[in-house]
Amino acid sequence: MTVDPLTCDLAERSVTEVNRRLHALSGPAAVEILHPLGRHNVACGLNAPLDVRVRGHSGYFTAGMNQRASVTVHGNVGWSVAENMMSGTVRVTGFASECAGASAHGGLLVIDGDASSRCGISLKGGDIVVGGSVGHMSAFMAQAGRIVVCGDAGAGLGDSLYEAVIYVRGRIHGLGADARIEPLGREDRQALVELLRRAGRDEEPDSFTRVASAKQLYHWSPDHGNPDSERGAAVRSGEPAASGRSGGAVEAPRWAGAVSRHYDADTLDYIRRAAETGVYDIRGLGAKRRVPSFDDLTFLTASMSRYPLEGYRERCSTKTVLGSRRAERPLTLATPITIAGMSFGSLSANVKEALGRAATAAGTSTTTGDGGMTAEERRASRTLVYQCLPSRYGFNPDDLRRADAVEIVVGQGAKPGGGGMLLGLKVSERVAAMRTLPAGIDQRSACRHPDWVGPDDLAIKIEELREVTDNRIPVFIKIGATRVADDVKLCVKSGADVIVLDGMQGGTAATQQVFIEHAGIPTLPAVRQAVEALEEVDPAREVQLVVSGGIRSGADVAKALALGADAVSIGQAVLMALGCNSPAYVRGGERVDATADYHRLGTAPGRCHQCQTGLCPVGVTTQDPDLEQRLDPEWGARRVRNYLATLTMELTTLARACGKSDVHHLEREDLAALTVEAAAMAGVPLAGTDWIPGRPPHTAG
Repeated sequence: MTVDPLTCDLAERSVTEVNRRLHALSGPAAVEILHPLGRHNVACGLNAPLDVRVRGHSGYFTAGMNQRASVTVHGNVGWSVAENMMSGTVRVTGFASECAGASAHGGLLVIDGDASSRCGISLKGGDIVVGGSVGHMSAFMAQAGRIVVCGDAGAGLGDSLYEAVIYVRGRIHGLGADARIEPLGREDRQALVELLRRAGRDEEPDSFTRVASAKQLYHWSPDHGNPDSERGAAVRSGEPAASGRSGGAVEAPRWAGAVSRHYDADTLDYIRRAAETGVYDIRGLGAKRRVPSFDDLTFLTASMSRYPLEGYRERCSTKTVLGSRRAERPLTLATPITIAGMSFGSLSANVKEALGRAATAAGTSTTTGDGGMTAEERRASRTLVYQCLPSRYGFNPDDLRRADAVEIVVGQGAKPGGGGMLLGLKVSERVAAMRTLPAGIDQRSACRHPDWVGPDDLAIKIEELREVTDNRIPVFIKIGATRVADDVKLCVKSGADVIVLDGMQGGTAATQQVFIEHAGIPTLPAVRQAVEALEEVDPAREVQLVVSGGIRSGADVAKALALGADAVSIGQAVLMALGCNSPAYVRGGERVDATADYHRLGTAPGRCHQCQTGLCPVGVTTQDPDLEQRLDPEWGARRVRNYLATLTMELTTLARACGKSDVHHLEREDLAALTVEAAAMAGVPLAGTDWIPGRPPHTAG
């Protein structure tokens, strides 16, 4: 008995209505979608064995994040068809615009016509067959999977290629960095026969050229990228190691602290290392230079003109709601202090579990980071924010649906405009599997998302995320603090529920030293610029602002809220609470001295920033199975919970002293600046005056 297909007419229903109807189907079914008329996000987020036919041209993100379904578009498609596809089949009978199959993890994408530029960008393991030609920079940073091009390939093919393989039948207009032509082997011929058969094509396998990775861009340095390096073996074994990099006795970097003289010891050390090695320095944590900060502000607490609240009898609310603009389930937190995104990979699984436990105990949220969601973290976290980064490492729709919010990371305060790094010593078998990478290689993350390039595209991407999650969860956008006013306005225009603003004091597991110290602006002026931008384009404050980058104390939290933030997010300080830079770790209830392990890394407790090595003496930023056992999740969770509780109590203490019954009632009028620079940056008067530098003087009457 033939069952008539379910018909969904987009001339009569919205894309959201149609997608929700498809999401409700669990068994095999045939579906006809009529009159797509170029609409975006058609048939995205499917997770059932459906046979979907789209009768006409479709827009961006068609069949995005597909699982198990077969989707055929009888026409052309816009950007990023089948992006982040996990399984199933997607076929386009016409042409595909840019970024077809971006970050696909599995399944088969068939494009009968041509595909535009960046086809297969950041491919994670799916197969793509293009009957026509592909544009420039196709297979950029493709990690795994296969791309078959029956026509020509544009310039820059396979740039920064990892383990993916490309087969091209026509002319190759130019290879990208680290791509090379290799002989076609028997396995290649067998693979081509199978892929062409599945795509319904009959080209001869021997007519194709194989393009693969030259594998020359993997390792940053023999010492820091090799798990068997002399330094790494020494930290694990407790034996001394020779200092310097292989090939020469070059001293380890010296970052003793910021000194303003032009050629101080640190500068001389930097110049000598650069001259000796020809490479830049990579390190973790954040900026060490002195910049204007929340320390340069003070509170004008109650006296005669303000009435304080009694700390032990009068309540001061810390309840915080994030994501109320459009999401059906905004986050409701017990405190405005959240835990920032830090990846499994940069941190150990024990640390991620500890952070989840602590956040749950404190009634707040924690965030995943690059590389995906671990089972331990999800189990431990009552409220978990799932990051969507340019790399798309570990990103999948199942985890997206299990998240309580999704955060699109555009930039990071420690490296705005740059991508992430994870050096080979930290790319364990488990990390590699989650990121679709070979174990032990240095991992680079792209600095731009693979499937959108501007705010108009991002608005469509956000709608796709809402479609996949049936609009249940809030969408955050995280930006590094640079051109803050413009960026915040564009975030609002793109449809963000929450904006996370990360100042230059923010931390990282690994990036270039020059990024950390010389890119972005401090958190203090960034908050003021963001709030002013929101007041201009969102006067009702439907969009919440979360501030991060250098938040350490309850006073910092209170000052950020007084300047107009709705919440804060902390990263480095949480790691310090877990024992980062501590001279000892705890084993069996006893403190074990780790000073010698710091010395083997060329540093000392309180001065260490060697997160990138994976040889953390206290087990925080490591994937080494022995070192990570130096941090017990239960012990770590207790310390972070205590730290968050202390910050919250300090916050309410200051709020009550200012006469506020809610921490969100703190305001700029409660603040004064202690320096001229801070007054200008924060937009509050210099203490003892009513003067704000750069603004007209206050006139009475």
